[in-house]
This record gives sequence, structure tokens and C-alpha cells, in this order.
Amino acid sequence: MRGFLGLVIVGGVLCAGWFGVAQLLRMAPDHLQARGAEVQSLAVAGFPLRFDLALDRPALPAQGWSADAAHLSLPSYWPFHASGTLSGGHTLTRPGATWRMDGPDMPVAASVTPGLVLRTATLQGHDLTLRGPLSGRLDSVALSLSPTDDPLMRAVTLDMDGLNFGGLEILSASVRAQLHFTTPPRLTTRPSLQRITAARARIDMGTTQAEISGTLERGADGQLNGTLPLTVTNWQPLLAQMQQTGLLPPNQAQMVMMMAQGMSHGTTLSLPLNVRASVIYLGPLALFDLGRI
Repeated sequence: MRGFLGLVIVGGVLCAGWFGVAQLLRMAPDHLQARGAEVQSLAVAGFPLRFDLALDRPALPAQGWSADAAHLSLPSYWPFHASGTLSGGHTLTRPGATWRMDGPDMPVAASVTPGLVLRTATLQGHDLTLRGPLSGRLDSVALSLSPTDDPLMRAVTLDMDGLNFGGLEILSASVRAQLHFTTPPRLTTRPSLQRITAARARIDMGTTQAEISGTLERGADGQLNGTLPLTVTNWQPLLAQMQQTGLLPPNQAQMVMMMAQGMSHGTTLSLPLNVRASVIYLGPLALFDLGRI
């Protein structure tokens, strides 16, 4: 009898713990804004073994990103690892442009320490379509964040295959980089990103290959600044394709061609991409706004 009562008491404590944590999770949308995130609503289910979370319209407003929905599941006995999916479309807003990406559910996962320091994160996707100022598609993408020997650093890997962007065909693209933080990236505070070091970024377009490296510093305003040396092998077909697809406006084509010829060594072109206030420039030409980080 005493053993039975003990089980009842333990079960009662566990049940109370589940409902207590569930209530805290339901209150999360009220506290996320101070940490740079938003969720319109959050539902919790899965009693007693899991916390199954249904998030409506998760967003990172400062980065201009939002998704239609997310579904995450955490074991109630170890709620420091979450896995699930991002569902519906994703929207990315940049000055003067809004992009929409649609496709099947994208598997995601993340793990934190008991102190809520982010350790790992992964995202995968396939058969994605992109709509915006330029349309495109992406056959597959895999993104991962992993710890390093330095507690203030995280390693990032990004691999993409079968990218068509505005008619420009890219067979594959990969990025290997490190994120440097001033304090360990904790879920209870805003990320304290200080620097991004691109160890290697490579783009394969068949006859043309491009490699980028360099370091970007994040200012107090959240803007990135730095230089990214770019090396393009067999650059002439790339410029010709950019002109044909309209990625390179006709009124800029001659100037870009003259710059490329003056800075190239035969079929190899090396030049710096300057990043000022999160905008990537090729000489005087603004290429893309990375936005605030």
C-alpha cells in the first residue's frame, strides 16, 4: 500500500510539473518580443510524455523573416531537445523587396543546455519555390549550427543543390562559417553576435565556379560591415548569362564588363565584395541587402 501511495504521489508531482511547464510555454508569446521574436499564438498538447507545440506565424521582425506555422515536439522528461517542422510558406522582407518561399514541410531540430544556451540547430528543405522580384527554385537545402571548442563560437554549414535564381542556374552552393558571440547564445536573451567569419563559400555553375571568404563585423546597430574577397573561375560565361537573364541591367553591363576585364587574369577574376550597412556592393553597384542580424 505504501508503494502504491508513493507512485500516486510521484505521478501527481509529474502531472503538476507537466501542466506547470505547459502554462509557462503558453505564456511565451508575451515574452518573446523582448528577445527579438514573435508568435501570434501557441498551443500545447502531448500530456504526459511530450510537449507538442503548435506555433502560429512565428517571426523574427528585425530580420524580416516569418513563417506560416511551426510544429515542435519536446520530451517532457528532457525538454532541452526539440524537433518538428516549419509548415507553409516563409516570407523574407528586405528594403524595397519581399520574397516568398513555398514548399513541403521543412524538418527542423534544436538542442539547448539546461541553462538554455543554444548548442545545435538543423533545418532541411526540398522542392522549394521562390517568388519575389525574381522567381526561382531550390531542389534541396540543409543548414546546421553546431558547437565548437570555444563556447562563444558556433560553426555553420549550409549546402544547397539545384538552385535557379532569375534564370541563373547554380548546380550547388556551400558555405562553411563561424559565428562569434560576445556571450553564449542563450534563448532567454537577444543573440549577442559579434562577427561572422566565412571560412569558405563555394558556388558551382558548371562551367563557372566562384569562391568567397572573409569576415563581417556586426555593429551595435545590427548592421554588418566588412570585405568578402571573391574569386571567379571562367567568369565570361557568367556575365553573359547574367545579361541574358536580366540579372545584370543593360545600362550597367558595359561598365561591369570593363571592370571585370581590367581586374581579371585571363579566365580568373578576383575582386572584393564590400559590405557596408549590411548591403553587398560590387564597386558602386548594390547587389543585395542582408538586413539586420
